[in-house]
Amino acid sequence: MFGFLKRDDKKSDGGSIADQWREEYRRDADEYPKILSMDPFKNWDRNMMPYSKVERLTDDALNIFYGQGDAHMARQLLDQAAQVVARIHAEDRLNPDKYPVAAETWPISQLRLARAEAYLKLVRDKTLDVTLLLHRLDRLHAKISIEQNDWGDFGDYYVLLGMRLALIGDVPERVAEFFAMAPTFQHKDNQDHAQVLLAIAIESKKGLPIRDEALRHRFQKVFDAFRPPRPKQSYYTGPLDRFELALIGDKYFVDEAGKIAVERAIQSVPGA
Repeated sequence: MFGFLKRDDKKSDGGSIADQWREEYRRDADEYPKILSMDPFKNWDRNMMPYSKVERLTDDALNIFYGQGDAHMARQLLDQAAQVVARIHAEDRLNPDKYPVAAETWPISQLRLARAEAYLKLVRDKTLDVTLLLHRLDRLHAKISIEQNDWGDFGDYYVLLGMRLALIGDVPERVAEFFAMAPTFQHKDNQDHAQVLLAIAIESKKGLPIRDEALRHRFQKVFDAFRPPRPKQSYYTGPLDRFELALIGDKYFVDEAGKIAVERAIQSVPGA
């Protein structure tokens, strides 16, 4: 929970966000054993995006935690995600020279795998591997440069992704670099999101946690749009984006040393 930061935890159409997450878990509880019973490597040779399985399993586990569900089940999902990561590395599965089918999603596939693996380890082991998280950041920079020729929703998404990774990975000086790469933003909400991340990077230079109340509330407005289990958004978002914002909130607005407490960050999603 973000210290003394006031949140909009009440929603007129579904109770509090915590209530919504508990209801979401009750609705989906029977589906998680089915997921675990499925072969995670089905159609493996034809899978152009094996990293997406890691993202999805980790996100599913987090959803259980948000809904205060079966923690053992969540850990099993994380274990399965770790198995997928291990096989991807063992086979060098995202190497386009070895697997031409991977060429279509390279280099973003490598960045998204590194990101998902870093968050998987953070949830399982309570330790953030910053080196792993930032390992492919320059390749994201190159991908955005290509997107500038035909800017769209994915351009917005990649810029926001780069900014969030820079904040979580302790390189806030790179936030402005990614922000400057967007020739425009397709959605005002994405522009607001980016401006808040940029402001956090600037304000963090004064020390942590950030005390600027106006900025804290601007961030919370962005975060609140992602917190419900079924957010009403008209723009593209991806797996783990919600968790990523929770990590930023915990790192920059809560902890005196800018250290992330992952369980506290997870709890900030549903709130009280």
